[in-house]
Amino acid sequence: MKNYRIYLVRFIRYLKTHTKLLGFMEIESNTLSQKELFDISTYAYEVLKNEPSDFWGEVFKRNRQTFLIDKLVLRSAKNKSFAWLLRYIVISILRALHSSGDVLKVLAKTPKKYHISLNVTGDQGSKRKIIVWTNNTLRSKVFNRESHYLQYDLIVGCSEIDNYELMSSTELNFKAKLKCLKLKLRFPFIQSDVILEAIASNILFTKAFDELTCIGEDVGVFLREGVTPLSKMFLYTAGKLGLTRNVIYTMPVLTENLLVPRECDILVIISDSLPSYTYGATQTIVLGDNPYLPWRDIANSVPAAPTIGLMLGDCHNRWVQQEATDRAILDALATSGCSLCLGRPHPQELTRPDRLAYYSSLLKEYPFLKIENAKIETFLTDISLLIVYTTSSLVQESILCNRPVIEYRPDHDHSPNKAVINLSGGLGVSISDIRLLTQELNNKFSEGTVQRKINWERCINNLKLSATLQPDITKIFNRHSIKPRHLIDSSSV
Repeated sequence: MKNYRIYLVRFIRYLKTHTKLLGFMEIESNTLSQKELFDISTYAYEVLKNEPSDFWGEVFKRNRQTFLIDKLVLRSAKNKSFAWLLRYIVISILRALHSSGDVLKVLAKTPKKYHISLNVTGDQGSKRKIIVWTNNTLRSKVFNRESHYLQYDLIVGCSEIDNYELMSSTELNFKAKLKCLKLKLRFPFIQSDVILEAIASNILFTKAFDELTCIGEDVGVFLREGVTPLSKMFLYTAGKLGLTRNVIYTMPVLTENLLVPRECDILVIISDSLPSYTYGATQTIVLGDNPYLPWRDIANSVPAAPTIGLMLGDCHNRWVQQEATDRAILDALATSGCSLCLGRPHPQELTRPDRLAYYSSLLKEYPFLKIENAKIETFLTDISLLIVYTTSSLVQESILCNRPVIEYRPDHDHSPNKAVINLSGGLGVSISDIRLLTQELNNKFSEGTVQRKINWERCINNLKLSATLQPDITKIFNRHSIKPRHLIDSSSV
């Protein structure tokens, strides 16, 4: 019976990974390299960047981008071998069956009840108000840390959220199910639950914004990145009411192949050290600072003991390759006599039992390794330097905080953080031979305080930031981002 359950779990996992976009990469060992995946991502970005699309095409643009990448990856992989051709056929059949079953589920199943809730915080006496979408995540709750504004935080879901007050609910009717089916036929690669949630959020955001129109004259709408269907719907609904929509990216260098939302009035970025692509009607504001991370304070601090940080995880979930890379790095650290390494997986990985089991096995194999998932500022304060092998915003945050970065390239011909390392002023280095890791660690640890500061100030200068002067972010937002409602042409939203 026990063996039966094990095989059943494995079979269910196999079905999930092969029906989910790019899910097959989690368990297949012979997938594409980082360079091949980057080239495919670049092509998909160029195809979709200026592609004209309607309302729902824009709402699901990120899903469409993932689908295009998945399709191109499968096409490339199937040419690798006969075994991959068979996998391609199996994946295609499983996905067709899964999509058909999803259509039947829409017809047979009663849709969930969706709620929109509100959390009000900040200065109750402020004349300036901000409406935000944080999805109740700590990383996005950054817009009102000093409580200059009265903040209205909206969230959509199927359950009640602590500290959020229920505003409205909706139960989708038969007409909504028909709309879902129509969209499912148009976008068969999107789960019906995702489509239904987007339809419900359109209804609920409209109700919530209608209710919030009376909160005052000077109002701004803020969210971080804004690429998910719900965040796109949040922006669209706010735009229909003439509210100024601000989308903020908290990275000095925007990730390559990033499709910023078309439906925003103001794109707020930390630095313009590298160009960012925006649509014609979008205004760009450069803060010249990262007010959401105490990077100057961390940069001037010294860890109590030499501590190595290790960014764990593969940006494409190529877990077979990741595990080989993790062990190569950890073996090198063990040989060099490392006493403490703080590993930081992506928080979403820690919600999956199989990934938790993997990281638990690493902790047993390497006694000097600890898994830390504290606040990002705590992690950066605790480490002396960071080792990475995949694209991550943590690389940028690390060099901002004067924590050197060593990038290990398992694929010798591709540096996933090349743009950032080129601007790092010597704080970042990239190696393709794991045998050089110990040497680079010794180089970084032997650097004097003066040289480290010189490198850091050079990096900050390259990023067009200031190590000492802090711009008044509130004044910038008051001038550009928080305004009275304006009349707009509804056809443009």
